[in-house]
Amino acid sequence: MTAVPNEPFLSVAVRCFVVGAVGTAVVNAVWWLMAGGPMPPWASLVTSMVVMAAAGRVAAYRRERAWRRVIAAYELPSFGADGGDTPGRPPAV
Repeated sequence: MTAVPNEPFLSVAVRCFVVGAVGTAVVNAVWWLMAGGPMPPWASLVTSMVVMAAAGRVAAYRRERAWRRVIAAYELPSFGADGGDTPGRPPAV
């Protein structure tokens, strides 16, 4: 999942839903192999909610980190400390 600072909410929600569904399918498959039978429906729902919440939290963290990089970029000088890196421009006095 890549973080885009202005990604629409619906896109994030759909992605979290898909991650929850795939995570639940994986847990169901492991349960089926280990226990020899299907997972109870309530456990499947709880698993999907936990995986979906974790995916949402990861997406929120990545979005926050992307915005912090954008804000930090505004605090950096554009052409070096005093603009002296610009070709053909004399250093600042």
